[in-house]
Amino acid sequence: MASKVDITPEYVIRLLKNATIEVWQKAYELHAKHNPVYNQWLNLTKRQIHPAQLEQIEQVPHLPISAFKHHRIILNAFEEKLIFRSSGTTGLRSKHYVAFPEIYHWSLYHGFKLYFGNPERYWHIALLPGYEERPDSSLIYMVKRLMEHSGQEANKFFVGLKPEKLIPLLGSLPSDRKTILWSVPYALLDLVGKEVKLPSNIIIIETGGMKGRGPEWSRQQLHQYLKQNLGVQTILSEYGMTELLSQAYTTPDHPFKFKVPPWMKVWARDLYVPFRQAPYGKAGVLCIADLANFYSMPFIETEDIGIVYEDGTFEILGRLEYCEIRGCNLLYEEF
Repeated sequence: MASKVDITPEYVIRLLKNATIEVWQKAYELHAKHNPVYNQWLNLTKRQIHPAQLEQIEQVPHLPISAFKHHRIILNAFEEKLIFRSSGTTGLRSKHYVAFPEIYHWSLYHGFKLYFGNPERYWHIALLPGYEERPDSSLIYMVKRLMEHSGQEANKFFVGLKPEKLIPLLGSLPSDRKTILWSVPYALLDLVGKEVKLPSNIIIIETGGMKGRGPEWSRQQLHQYLKQNLGVQTILSEYGMTELLSQAYTTPDHPFKFKVPPWMKVWARDLYVPFRQAPYGKAGVLCIADLANFYSMPFIETEDIGIVYEDGTFEILGRLEYCEIRGCNLLYEEF
């Protein structure tokens, strides 16, 4: 496993299909030895741990997500074939160096299929204003890839808010398959402002966050408001980010709790005590292990506050304000 020459994309996909604790142990061992940024951080924080001591994913040291803003994070001896960049709404743009896009493609397809079935069963329409100049956006890439899987000519990408074209298209799609409208929340709120009504049977999947274009809403408030004003029955959510190659989704039976695929694990650390796990059902900083990130960084501490439940589902409550975490910044100052 430690031999970098033998780590092929095909081998990694086999690991994703069988994400046991032994696989996570091996992933940790590999990155602790051969990921320069992770190795440096482990040494600075004195968090080195022997792989054999890891009995659960919560014991693995998770790298702060802010490292993606300042460092090239990838295993030694591998070169990136793709770079995703964040929107930069909070300052510096994160960069995710992707060695093998085919692993991302596999994770995206099978993660979607796990909860919604084959992408081919849907019309995929995207309403993503503000993304015209962001071909390196992971969100743009994700939706385009699902459209390719769907293979339907009627799939359409709107990078600007054009209800005069969007509404006739949604109303004209054949009923032999369901329609998913992928959108950012602020675009949906703009539709409400234009007094637009959507076909009641479409599925909206919102991708979260106002991106600095207005106050943040709770997911419950947002969905209730959009349903009342847009006239739709089903609104779901996708949780993803530049730094992750897998996605979590809410589903009709869990409209506000995200589910993750088997190769992705989520837990929460204590808000005020670094490295200590928060109890299930209590708010904490979300930490995510994603095997699809095998060549970059599978273990990430996000800047999202959420609640993780014993069944592995989680909710998002908001974003982390570092000034509220007493002493936490000091741990990463030198890094």
